[in-house]
Amino acid sequence: MDVLDLKHSKSLLIELRRIGTAKKSDLFSIVKSHHILDKVLKALEDGGFLTVEVRKLGPPVYTIALTNKGKAVAEQLKRAEEISQGKTFTFPDKFAIISYLSDSGHVTLSQLKERYPDALDIIREFESMKVIRQEIDNSKHPPINRIALTEKGEKIAEYLQKIEEILKG
Repeated sequence: MDVLDLKHSKSLLIELRRIGTAKKSDLFSIVKSHHILDKVLKALEDGGFLTVEVRKLGPPVYTIALTNKGKAVAEQLKRAEEISQGKTFTFPDKFAIISYLSDSGHVTLSQLKERYPDALDIIREFESMKVIRQEIDNSKHPPINRIALTEKGEKIAEYLQKIEEILKG
């Protein structure tokens, strides 16, 4: 049997995608039984979908996080769930973030995370590719972190806009 066929495995991946790193207790809303949760987490870990770290000192504290493979599968599961609920197709988050930044100009990190909860990894990736830049506005307290497209990012946004125009016919 495939690990993704186990009861609760898909729900756990989607929940971990939503909340990021979790403690084992955070997942009891999905699986009520300790024994079953341990079994599914072990199978997902063995399948390379997540990592489980146990703090050795004091009472054991389990820290659970998706691997890159787990993130990719969870993203596809989430998209399938949205399609089954009748939501229309949109650009993947990476492209949607570029379009959003192009339309909005400078936005705060919190505004971006509010609109795209999983944006942090994408922001890091875009920064390393020099698609976005972060600016810190120290004139306010606490300082405000603003994100904007670089020249390279603006060029990508232009191409995305042309693609949308072609698709609309």
